[in-house]
Amino acid sequence: MGGGGGTPQQTSSTTVQELSPEQRAILEPLIPIVTQFGQTPLEPFGKDIVQPFNPAELAAQQQALIASRTIETNVGQAGDFTRFLQSQEALDPSTNPALQANIDAAVRPLTQSFAETILPNIRGQEVVAGQVGGSRGRLAEQSAVDTLLRSIGETSSNIVGQNFQNVLSAGTQALSTVPGTAQTTLQPAQVGASVGEAQRALQQAQLQEEAQRFGAEQLKAFAPAQAAAGVAFGIPGGSTTSTGTAPGPSGPGLAGALSSASSLAVIGKVLGLF
Repeated sequence: MGGGGGTPQQTSSTTVQELSPEQRAILEPLIPIVTQFGQTPLEPFGKDIVQPFNPAELAAQQQALIASRTIETNVGQAGDFTRFLQSQEALDPSTNPALQANIDAAVRPLTQSFAETILPNIRGQEVVAGQVGGSRGRLAEQSAVDTLLRSIGETSSNIVGQNFQNVLSAGTQALSTVPGTAQTTLQPAQVGASVGEAQRALQQAQLQEEAQRFGAEQLKAFAPAQAAAGVAFGIPGGSTTSTGTAPGPSGPGLAGALSSASSLAVIGKVLGLF
């Protein structure tokens, strides 16, 4: 037994939406216009769309750089003062000449009074009593020396404490002004930058508007065709035809219908309608 099966033939079906007479009347005259428009290159705008920094912004940037150096100096001085307090140098007369001078000035009257008044009186009393070099005189002198040393210590301690409070108060006040000083130093640059930015934004908007007008001018001749095509595609279409095909040459009628439909589809795409 022999089989006579052949290769299955593939078929396809095509559905074509016919244009109505009204649509054809509008769209067919547009084909030359669309073709010419597609073959005509658009002219470039010829200007940079992005605006560079303007003189006001450049000047503000330079001001900010100069201000940053001043701020850096102020911050550095504040840091030096903080390290000075932390190192206890402010409390040490040997590393704080001003403090040592204050202590000397306060102690000098005490030592002068001891040398010129207190000690001569004690020794004078010893002479009157005929007990020069006696134990009572030595005790009196030792008591006077102890009193002097105690007074010197208390005076020095008070001066050191008061000096530290003064330095701490002045330093704290100076440190608290650093942020405000920095803001004030930067304020002219910030104002200049804001003005320059506003100017550049206006120039940018004007330039973009000019570019849009330039492009619209080139599309002006094409606008009526685009509007007409929009009207045409808003009109209901004609009849719908379904055609079955099999392998083999196609008839000229079908090819012509497809060619016409393809051409009109291209028009629609160029016009941005679908």
